[in-house]
Amino acid sequence: MRVDVVTGANGFIGKAVTKELLSKGDFVYAVVTDPKGMSDLNSERLQVVQAFFEDYQSLPTKFKQPIDVWYHFAWQGVWGPAFKDYKLQLSNAANARMAIEVAKQCHTSKFVLASTVNVLETKKKITIQGPQQLRYTTNYAMAKLTAEMLCKTYSENEGISFNCAYLAMAYGPGNGSLMVPNVVISKLMLGISPDLVEGNGLYDLIYIDDIAKGFVAIGEKGQQMKSYYLGHSSLTTFKDLFTKLARVINPKIPLNFGAYPDDNQLDYSQISLNELETDTGFKPSSNFSESILTTGKWLKEHDYLGVK
Repeated sequence: MRVDVVTGANGFIGKAVTKELLSKGDFVYAVVTDPKGMSDLNSERLQVVQAFFEDYQSLPTKFKQPIDVWYHFAWQGVWGPAFKDYKLQLSNAANARMAIEVAKQCHTSKFVLASTVNVLETKKKITIQGPQQLRYTTNYAMAKLTAEMLCKTYSENEGISFNCAYLAMAYGPGNGSLMVPNVVISKLMLGISPDLVEGNGLYDLIYIDDIAKGFVAIGEKGQQMKSYYLGHSSLTTFKDLFTKLARVINPKIPLNFGAYPDDNQLDYSQISLNELETDTGFKPSSNFSESILTTGKWLKEHDYLGVK
């Protein structure tokens, strides 16, 4: 039986990955700051471990067997105003580096770091000289990139396998944040026209079920030191994607494209969109219309339609 660690296991993505691992018959150590968030999962192959970052050094005493894959999702400040807190973001990078060191002490075979597609924008901007538009999202993406390089350096020198996943925009049940998909779905369900960017840049949405399966595929079959794009291999523009979403939720409500300037500068040429499928056989398979409707139903049932 495979044994895994999932940090941040009570978060939106961490919990989905935990469920997927349990469904495959793995034993999972779920490392969380609040065990209450795991109360709905009941399995003899799940052990919930409460630990803050400052407690990670004690984790080797909590795990009774070597770890096959350590999935690191624990990260403070993953949305909105927290992007401005550069000290917080950089501390996350340092904690990721500390986590892979602890993973090594736990005789872990592979460490998988969750990152963001926004890293592609930051990589591009690093090479540009002179004035340019920089969003506070850059603080978050730069910290993710720093975490990736710190972990790669440790992996190369200390003999632990490492993979990183650049995650596209996530959506699905369990996410009550003010991320773009939730805001647009909610407003359409309330009969409100959402104000949006022009939407001419390439964009991607990936459903939570696909995200969980993708991370597990990386953990099982990802090649050493590779950073994978976890999304769709075929992309469309933001405008086309959200026009399609609107047709599913409420086709009578117009979308106000152009209310804000386009700030999407992701350079997808910096990463292969199909390498994850080539190496592991994984590709997203969720039906777009069904997943959007399921997400809308969850938002309504959990009173998240008031998002603005």
